[in-house]
Amino acid sequence: MITLDGIIFTSRSHSGGIAVYFRQLLKHALEETCDVRLLVHNPAFQPANFGCQPQQLMYRKPRFAERYRSLGGLSTGLLHTSYYRSTSQSGVRNVVSAYDFTYERYWSGLRVLVHGAQKRRAIASADAVLCISENTRRDLQEYVPGCDMKKVFVTHLAANEEFRPVEVSAPERPIVLFVGSRLGYKNFAEAVAGTALTREFALVAVGGGAFTPEEKGLLERELPGRYRHCGAVTTEELNALYNSAVCLLYPSAYEGFGIPPLEAMQAGCPFVALARSSVPEVAGAAGILLEQPDARAISDAIEACAAPTRRAELRRLGFDQARKFSWRRTYEQTAAIYRQVLG
Repeated sequence: MITLDGIIFTSRSHSGGIAVYFRQLLKHALEETCDVRLLVHNPAFQPANFGCQPQQLMYRKPRFAERYRSLGGLSTGLLHTSYYRSTSQSGVRNVVSAYDFTYERYWSGLRVLVHGAQKRRAIASADAVLCISENTRRDLQEYVPGCDMKKVFVTHLAANEEFRPVEVSAPERPIVLFVGSRLGYKNFAEAVAGTALTREFALVAVGGGAFTPEEKGLLERELPGRYRHCGAVTTEELNALYNSAVCLLYPSAYEGFGIPPLEAMQAGCPFVALARSSVPEVAGAAGILLEQPDARAISDAIEACAAPTRRAELRRLGFDQARKFSWRRTYEQTAAIYRQVLG
């Protein structure tokens, strides 16, 4: 029995990248008629929410601080946790996915201590650790010294098949996209400054919460009348934005994997990113990778993405690179590790 720990669906990130990852693992396991079930702590979830049968959805009433609690009472086999939980139950093997080390790099205080202790404990007790990129694997060696690296594997993520080229109406003003969180290491201010230097393009931010007063002030100074925020969008709406944009701006200094550039490549949207952390793994020879989040370099890259010949080349390279990733491949690699752990 494979038990997928769906604790991530109880958190604020229930529709984020990790949730998509575990939905895809479940989907492909069900297609393979694998003996699998999903453990959830939200009574509102029904089998139809996950495309499974009633016996494949296991509900447990949440305990206090459930996210940090170990699990017991499982069927023998294997537990794959979505967020750093484990079991000490005899006859059950532990598999944990490691996503990134953002907390360790950029945060401080009690929250980091609690998160770090839970992460290290889950990794130490795991029979296999699945890193979502080679960069995360390298970070694990740095931040979890003493970990047996023979039990650590890399299983890249993927983008949903819904991201693809479609016909869309051209916007009144050409746009560039900024997708996701705008925390400091994401270099949103530099993206704004680079867009401002073009004097032609509008900046569209997707997700990441509403603009803060500080962000609104920056945008009014740098891009008056040339910005908007889309908030949370559907996959179809995001795909349409990729198809209508000149490029995706993704000048993040650190990513565990970085799905937006992969989504953009599948949709035929060139992207501008930094040659940092895991981004070169995902980008390959596609996209425009910068060494520094310099406003002038970002501006020049936007202009390059708009030039017809260069744009056609970037789209071709992006399609070629995107074909190297798929959720089917992710699942097959993961299933092979399950079999190895179960012996």
